[in-house]
Amino acid sequence: MAFSLTIQLDPAALVKAQKLQNWQPVLEQHLIQGINTSLVTMQEYAVGFCFSNFANPQGGLEGAFGTQVLGGSPVTGMLFNDSPYAYRRELGFSGRTDALGRTYTSDPGIGYMANTLQANMQVIYDDVYNAVNTAFAELGV
Repeated sequence: MAFSLTIQLDPAALVKAQKLQNWQPVLEQHLIQGINTSLVTMQEYAVGFCFSNFANPQGGLEGAFGTQVLGGSPVTGMLFNDSPYAYRRELGFSGRTDALGRTYTSDPGIGYMANTLQANMQVIYDDVYNAVNTAFAELGV
């Protein structure tokens, strides 16, 4: 079985293809900005979620959020909380004993990170989509 493929590019398509030679660094620049925008939105949401849903918010965990965006391929972003209680407030501590010997029979997690991600999926999508379109626009494609 034989297979052949013929591709013809008109001059306008060739011009667009040439503009894409600088695609990766332009895209990376805009993705870093878009992901950072998403992370700022998510951080604000997470803090608000904690203050609204914790039984006794005191600000320690709520003030321990941070963000990080790493360029490269792929561009990655991270919302984190480095409070010592962050993990147990996310997933719970029921049936466990802490370092002081206190046992918590009912200490369910509140899922503040999971809720933040779920609530902001469209925001993240929109920010990345806009970053890609802005990169195309900058290149004139």
